Amino acid sequence: MADSRKLGFGPIAAPAGGVLVVFADDGVKLGPKTKRLLGSAADLVVRAAKNERFKKILENWRAFRAEQHRWFSIADTRAEIAVYSS
Repeated sequence: MADSRKLGFGPIAAPAGGVLVVFADDGVKLGPKTKRLLGSAADLVVRAAKNERFKKILENWRAFRAEQHRWFSIADTRAEIAVYSS
């Protein structure tokens, strides 16, 4: 499929193209390799995460994500029952 996406985990390195996704904890403590890869953007990421407006968006997003997980668990359960009962 031409439009399919590939997700993979590997050693941290700057991608030749596409998007670099960085995972961090609530304290946004970036490691030395991540800071080196992000360069000057590392300070922007940390600064943005400390912003109260960002925190408000994050709290709303977490609530939304939790609700979506509940709904998908209901849908997935029904699909699994249908698959395993046949």
